[in-house]
Amino acid sequence: RGGTSVGKCLALRACRMSVMAPWPFLFSLFSSAGMLAGAWWDLGHMLTAQVAMTQLTDSDVEKINAVLLQWSSDFPGASDLPNVAVWADLIKCTHFTPFCRKALPDALGEFDSWHFSDMPFNPDKVPISEEERNAGEANPSAVWSLTNAISTFKSSQSVFGFNLMLRFTIHVVGDIHQPLHAVDGYFNDTRFGTHLHGDRGGNLIHLDTPWEGVTNLHAMWDSAGGLYTLNWPLSQEEREQLGRNASDLVQKFPPSSLPQFKESDAEDCWGDSERAHPKACTAMFERWAAESHALAESEAYGHGIAENSKPSDEYVSNTRHQAQRQIALGGYRLATILRLLVPNLPQIQPESLAAKDSGSTISFPVVLCAVLATTVLFLMVVLRKLLRQTWSTMKFQRELLIGSTVV
Repeated sequence: RGGTSVGKCLALRACRMSVMAPWPFLFSLFSSAGMLAGAWWDLGHMLTAQVAMTQLTDSDVEKINAVLLQWSSDFPGASDLPNVAVWADLIKCTHFTPFCRKALPDALGEFDSWHFSDMPFNPDKVPISEEERNAGEANPSAVWSLTNAISTFKSSQSVFGFNLMLRFTIHVVGDIHQPLHAVDGYFNDTRFGTHLHGDRGGNLIHLDTPWEGVTNLHAMWDSAGGLYTLNWPLSQEEREQLGRNASDLVQKFPPSSLPQFKESDAEDCWGDSERAHPKACTAMFERWAAESHALAESEAYGHGIAENSKPSDEYVSNTRHQAQRQIALGGYRLATILRLLVPNLPQIQPESLAAKDSGSTISFPVVLCAVLATTVLFLMVVLRKLLRQTWSTMKFQRELLIGSTVV
């Protein structure tokens, strides 16, 4: 659920009474070397995946991509790391736009609730229903979808099953680290206005910013404090820049600097020990969502921000810092999951990969048969023509012979 402009909301048809959009994207190099402006959201997810790739071996990435590549015909350009990170939003597109560059839109809005786990933030003690109060436990949700993905990875032997849940996992891990994907604010005050039935993760908190499309609190965080980003797909130059920025984030926020990051969590969820149980997975993802929720309360709704206000320089700077940190943390956690599932990946036959790589390339035997058939057809046409000419000549000579005999 993202805080995009109205136009993008309609284009993505991702409005679970608001919007669902990818994670913010933050390129610190771009801000100092000239921002590559354009659309946004997509590259935040791709940067999360790119950070994860820095923690994986080349062999791991190759094996994951081999599975993702099986859907490259339907999703060209979104079937490998890190590009696949945009897939879960791409499938929601209802028509081709600058934000949805897929020639044949899928219009699959049925998975919208997989992208967030809203928990109420109600500082004004607004009377809310039991359903609203327990929204964080409702399913489907981001926690639910990730828990079920782990179950698929541990049990499935299907390329389809792995492909589907890999694509959602790579995206939703990014979503669950966006603070405003884990909150629904209830207010009745002069600071945030009247939102007795929730603010849809900040989408209804309007802001005055100098950045195009950043018109509400959710968009403020989706854009990492207004640092515009490029939209998928990337050029080769932009792809290289993505890699450099992921490396920068790893240097700025190494795993050792993030006390919340515990690689053993995923191992407890995944492994064969007595601690490994679906409940351990649910507990892990619930903790991730709770961390994001806490950041929403203290950082997104804090630091003096108010409805219809212009964010202060301090607020913008803090938003950018927190967004970078969450992208790095999400990338590390995604890597732990991907690393554990690699041994369970279904085997992809080499000829299957060759067929995908070659696209519409025709094999040599087929070409040879086509050439031979064409040659035979040509010879038959020539032979028919020669026979007709021979018959005409014989007929003419016969008529001349008959004519001379009569005379």
